[in-house]
Amino acid sequence: IVIGRTGRELWRLNLGSPLTSPALVGWDGRVFIPTAKRIDCYTASGFRLWSKPLTRPLAIPPQPDKRGGILMVQDDGELLILSPYGRGQTCALGKVPAAVIPQDAAAARLLAPGASKTVEALVKAAAEEAATAAAQAQEAAARAAPGAAIAAALNAKQAVRAAEEAAAKLPPVFDGSERTVLVIYKNGRVESVRWYNNGESSFAAGLEGSGFPGPHSVPLAAVNRNDTIGAITANGTVFLFSVAEGQIIWSAGSHIRPGTTAPEATLIYDERGLYALTQTGATAYAHDGKTRWTISVQNTASPPALDDEGILYVGGSDWILNAYHMEDTVKPRKQSLYGPM
Repeated sequence: IVIGRTGRELWRLNLGSPLTSPALVGWDGRVFIPTAKRIDCYTASGFRLWSKPLTRPLAIPPQPDKRGGILMVQDDGELLILSPYGRGQTCALGKVPAAVIPQDAAAARLLAPGASKTVEALVKAAAEEAATAAAQAQEAAARAAPGAAIAAALNAKQAVRAAEEAAAKLPPVFDGSERTVLVIYKNGRVESVRWYNNGESSFAAGLEGSGFPGPHSVPLAAVNRNDTIGAITANGTVFLFSVAEGQIIWSAGSHIRPGTTAPEATLIYDERGLYALTQTGATAYAHDGKTRWTISVQNTASPPALDDEGILYVGGSDWILNAYHMEDTVKPRKQSLYGPM
């Protein structure tokens, strides 16, 4: 059932199976609807655009990918990204992470794996060294015997060819313009996954020196804006992490009570500030970490939803939808008929 901001029903449809997580609204009003075995995409008027089957249940529900599509993780560790038009990209992570965060261009440039440049430089240097050594061996062999010179020349060509083949297998040098996803595992490991060759191939690089909080602060949810990352942890702590500085800018408590079971959580991070939304309530923070407002709720079916006009929508397990006017700050709307801004 789709309801407008005035509370009037716009349209409804029968999906054939229950939702596995909340539906997402795209940049042009299109709706992404996850069920147990597929992801459906509908227009704002209820016309189905496409449907993609799922091979496994979802461990991390769909979230916006900052390019108009969605990304999610299956329970076998497969990272799946779907464009607004249903085109898919995948990456086998090996295990289910704690959170996946699509990166803005600013953060992507800062997190570009320098290892790719380093390895490429090492391979190039190795090729030059192999060619030099082979040339020296060829010259020495030429002084010794003609047959040895021919053998040395062949060895030189083989050494150079091997180095060139090794370099060809490496991913390109990244500049931050590629699709980039930050993956945070439950053991504290952080890595950057990038797609190249027009999205056909992926490359993962560990970020051991990133400074991101370790396993004692595993996030329930995380979100990126520019070169900062906001996250909420199972103990109720919300923090803002600077990728450029490699450290936490600020941390604060939330509506989550210590010692309670970690609830399902989502985060919103935009021009207005950082918002932590869970099944037990919501808390809003200014960009400097100051708490602006907080609310606790009970018997909810999923985390609340906050719209661009400061209205908080809470769906209860009693099938009643409540709306709370939490703030007067209106998010600037940037819409385009030609794609996400």
